[in-house]
Amino acid sequence: MPPLSSDLRLPYVAIVSAAALWGSGFYLTRLGLSDSGALGFVALRMGAAALCLMLLAGKSLQHITKHEVLGGCLVALTALIGYGGTAIALETEPSARVAFLSATYVLIVPAIQLLMYGEKPSPQLILGAFFALLGVGLMSGSLTADAADFSLGDMISLLSAVAIATEIVLLGRIMRSADPTRIAVVVLVSTAVLSAMASGVRGEPLPVFTPQLFGIIAVFGIMTAYIQFAMGWAQKRISAPKAAVIYATEPLFAALIGYAVGEALGVNELLGGLLIVLGVLVTAFRIRNPHLRSGQTS
Repeated sequence: MPPLSSDLRLPYVAIVSAAALWGSGFYLTRLGLSDSGALGFVALRMGAAALCLMLLAGKSLQHITKHEVLGGCLVALTALIGYGGTAIALETEPSARVAFLSATYVLIVPAIQLLMYGEKPSPQLILGAFFALLGVGLMSGSLTADAADFSLGDMISLLSAVAIATEIVLLGRIMRSADPTRIAVVVLVSTAVLSAMASGVRGEPLPVFTPQLFGIIAVFGIMTAYIQFAMGWAQKRISAPKAAVIYATEPLFAALIGYAVGEALGVNELLGGLLIVLGVLVTAFRIRNPHLRSGQTS
């Protein structure tokens, strides 16, 4: 099992850091929903993130291509369903349960790759995804008998998982010939506009701009800007199924954040965290086949 090559370390770090920021997203979203509707909150969050990236992108936006605009809008549609659905589910369901069901995208990504492009995932990748999903289930408490009942919020969470998986796959394809900053701007602007429109259709009340909501949107906006850029930049260098497994470290970081502010970590949380890390390691390192000639890897 050779170590991770140096040219892949930075993309892995980018995705892990994005997942770490993503891990605090459920908590911030629940806080934000006290002053805003679910889709309205997504619109504000994405709008703030878009503004941050537009300021950083500067004149490079003048060179945006038709491919980047169309691709970014397509990714934005999946992002709307993914993030919007998650926010709606959080209105009625516990955040841990929503996090687990949304994380099933880890297994959905390889399935979409197979259906859309005929790319078969390796057994090593499937094993890593299974470990990661099992770890998320243990950490969220969603594998107990008490969690057997299935609600409308659960269905919405699973729909969000399919959308997030589709976003990851599409982003990996589009980024082969696109600039990560420009794609991120298009995705964020388009998602903000679509979310605002969907909020009106859903009949959500206008957000109440309290100091708390302003603070959450400002912090979450900066975080989301980085997350979206890091996703695009890293997925230009790492396959979508591998990226999906690394994204599954999100609840691990959420648990660590909770521990830092005084929440207890039980045996299930610790075991789940170890399984997630194991899943990422299984996926990240290539197993050398002894039957191959020197210089070749499986």
